[in-house]
Formats: sequence, structure tokens, C-alpha cells
Amino acid sequence: MALPQPKVVYIGNTLVLELADEQGDGLRDGVTGAYVSDATVTARLKTAAGVDLAGQSWPLSMLYVAGSRGVYRGLLSSSLVITDKQALVCVLDITRSGDVARKEIPMVGAIRKK
Repeated sequence: MALPQPKVVYIGNTLVLELADEQGDGLRDGVTGAYVSDATVTARLKTAAGVDLAGQSWPLSMLYVAGSRGVYRGLLSSSLVITDKQALVCVLDITRSGDVARKEIPMVGAIRKK
């Protein structure tokens, strides 16, 4: 399973949370290697203490991008309550045909400077 981007969550910005790697590959079936388009993918952005961030309804549904190679996307709200350099964890829950996977991705809050 690929890591989502961004690893940095910019304060006060609407951001795309994407389950894909740098080559644009997303979810694959662990047995066949085929790209997955029929999973249910949800995300939660949590503090380091495990508390859901305020400013968005959770869980966030991530939708399959039609015609992609297993890519799923969701939008993070510009209203998220984050501080600069705050340690965060993105928790992804993925289900498909009774199979379940969970991935935790470290992230950090930041002020966009450019």
C-alpha cells in the first residue's frame, strides 16, 4: 500500500489527501497485484495523543479516482485546528471484500511560506 500525500498539513489551507505514491500508484491487491477500485477508504487526522482534530467531520471518506491506478482522494478542510510544527497522525482504514487494513502515517502542521 502506498503512502498518502501530503505529509505536511498546511494551516488554513484546503488540501488534497491522496492515497498514492510518487509514481501515481495507489492500492493494489496483495495476491494478484491488480489495482483496487472497489475499496472503502476512510481517513482521520489525529493529534499525537490520538484525538481527532477539530474543524472537520470524521471519518473522511476517500473516493476512488476513476481511471487511476488504485488512487483514492479526500479533501482536508482549511478549518482544521492545527498549530505550526504540531505532530499529527493520519489514520487510514481500508476495507474490501471483508479484508481490513489500517495504516498510520506521521504528518506535521506547518505554515505555508511560499
